[in-house]
Amino acid sequence: LLLLLYFAAAAAGALSPCLSDAQLDAVARHKLGQLKGGALKPDIARSYVQGVGALSKAVGYRFGRHLGEAVPLMVRYGQAAAEGDDELREYALQALESFVSRSPADARPFLDTLLAEALRFVKYDPNYAADEMDEDGGQAGSDEEDDDGSDEEYSDDEDMSWKVRR
Repeated sequence: LLLLLYFAAAAAGALSPCLSDAQLDAVARHKLGQLKGGALKPDIARSYVQGVGALSKAVGYRFGRHLGEAVPLMVRYGQAAAEGDDELREYALQALESFVSRSPADARPFLDTLLAEALRFVKYDPNYAADEMDEDGGQAGSDEEDDDGSDEEYSDDEDMSWKVRR
């Protein structure tokens, strides 16, 4: 199902430049309406957020009339993403980037919100926890003699946070 949603979002984005204004409005209203409903599973929410970004990227300034609805939704989904759901944050940020780059005149009223959100993402680093730092700037309890015998190392194979910060 998720793969199908991914391909449907990609197809809608690819075909959207060929849509009439009425058809484009219907597609945009559908995607934004689903996101407004709220009670979406995380995977489904990711697909819709990604779809809104793809639609904006493909149709450019024609999506500008929907920014009043789309910007607050992308900000909300980016902020409400569950701990570790960096993919949703990434899709929301990419959609916001697309709004500014493809519809700059229509995005102008939202620049303060967009800038605040971009700065929040730039500061976001899930691998850093301020409360683990002691007064000397080092990690609390990280003295060499406090070795607990654990030789396990941190693996960031599934860490998607770098995409959010790039």
